Amino acid sequence: MGVWPCEEHPKFAMLPKEAEYAHPRGWPAKPNDAVRRIENNYVLPDMIAKAINGMPTKRTMEWAQEQVVQAVRGQLKPAG
Repeated sequence: MGVWPCEEHPKFAMLPKEAEYAHPRGWPAKPNDAVRRIENNYVLPDMIAKAINGMPTKRTMEWAQEQVVQAVRGQLKPAG
């Protein structure tokens, strides 16, 4: 029996090849503080939530872009 019990559980059949498709956040750039702040502050999920809850798309994208700019400048406070 291998590491992945694919024979016993077919729903796990994709796991051995997962690394071919998965990438760390911010890829292909190296991990950095800005990416961590964007992820820890849920900027992308919040952008989607704002759009779903009725915020105009352009305004939603401008909000998210401003969050990313603040993260890159080191001005986005880490969530906590």
